[in-house]
Amino acid sequence: MARLNDWEARLAQHIEDWRYKKFEYGKADCALFCLHAEIAMYGKSRFEHFLGQYETHIGSLKALKKLGAGNLVDTVADKLEEVPLLMAKRGDVGCVDVPDGDGLVIILGDKTAGMAEDGLNFLPIKQTRRVWSL
Repeated sequence: MARLNDWEARLAQHIEDWRYKKFEYGKADCALFCLHAEIAMYGKSRFEHFLGQYETHIGSLKALKKLGAGNLVDTVADKLEEVPLLMAKRGDVGCVDVPDGDGLVIILGDKTAGMAEDGLNFLPIKQTRRVWSL
């Protein structure tokens, strides 16, 4: 897949659109933030089959077992190429530690953006454990 010509503006708009959303499983969670970021940059996502498939944390875990590779990280790793953190580029997907396991973020440069219980958060990239090229 190739990024759209205006992907950077579209990614910036996506971040603005999500800046004040409240966290909600199945509507505004870390995975869907990244899925919609991919749609913003490419016009489609390799993970669209997850849309509308869960509404709770338990539901998300069941969807990952039914539709994915069993868990969040393996599901992403199954579809995207992992790259070293030092090779991460704007728009790539990263994994960070969150209180209940793993969380997904979008790389923005020296920071990342991702949905958390209190809404969209920005973290230093050094907190990213793994990165996949998007």
